[in-house]
Amino acid sequence: MSNMNPIVGAHMSVKNGMAAIFGDSLKINGNTAQIFTANPRQWGNKKYGEEEIAEYFSEKEKYPEFKIVSHASYLINIASVVPEKRASAINSFTAELKRCGTFKIPYVVLHPGSFTGGERNEGIAAIAESLGELIHVAEEEGVTILLENTGGQGSYLGATFEELAEIIDKTADGKEHLGVCIDTCHLFVAGYDLRGDENYENVWGNFASILGFDFLKVLHLNDTDKDLGSKSDRHTDIGEGILSLRPFELIINDKRLEKIPKILETPGDDQDHARNIALLRKVYKG
Repeated sequence: MSNMNPIVGAHMSVKNGMAAIFGDSLKINGNTAQIFTANPRQWGNKKYGEEEIAEYFSEKEKYPEFKIVSHASYLINIASVVPEKRASAINSFTAELKRCGTFKIPYVVLHPGSFTGGERNEGIAAIAESLGELIHVAEEEGVTILLENTGGQGSYLGATFEELAEIIDKTADGKEHLGVCIDTCHLFVAGYDLRGDENYENVWGNFASILGFDFLKVLHLNDTDKDLGSKSDRHTDIGEGILSLRPFELIINDKRLEKIPKILETPGDDQDHARNIALLRKVYKG
């Protein structure tokens, strides 16, 4: 597994236990994976036993270059303008950071959140203030918080490079523990057209000038059946949506993105993930 390029995998279930992530990913020809360390649609602080933790690290030693990314719960909204809801979000995400620290997972992806019931500037301020509290936990646990770009639906923040940069800029300190995760479906439905080689270069040139590649730590590779700028987040298989295969071929062969884990969040089961990964590996020129 250590010699496999590019770095491509999928969001994987942990139903077989944390230690099974590596073997389950290998079965679909993946050398990276994204997971939920707890149920993403329920509040609560999942606990892991010493035996499961030890088994995980024993298995991890066999795959020293394998990269694991965690995705935070969908319920967490650190942009909330309601103090009680934001406090719950901070508590839940603190527990997530500690779980990542336990398993030495370096990255956790977080949706910036929604300012429902308030104003945009209030939501931005709430995120920055929340991150100011959470950064210290991230530092203690050796974890980097990755803000994921959104499709721009409703009052959700983080749909543009400028907005992500604004959030990072307004976070008081600890920026070395902040980064971004860019989702190709979200990019497209937010209005960034990756189709065509010139458009592709323009998007990444824009990203470089506003955020910079040093902040880019993870990519979510998802095609979509929704139109450019539709603000409708709907993932579909690689090359089978409106984006088509070419943008993914460019990403897979882009030297600027070579060391970045590329995670599929496409529909279906492991067999579907294996098919999508095989297609991405097929267009990789090495």
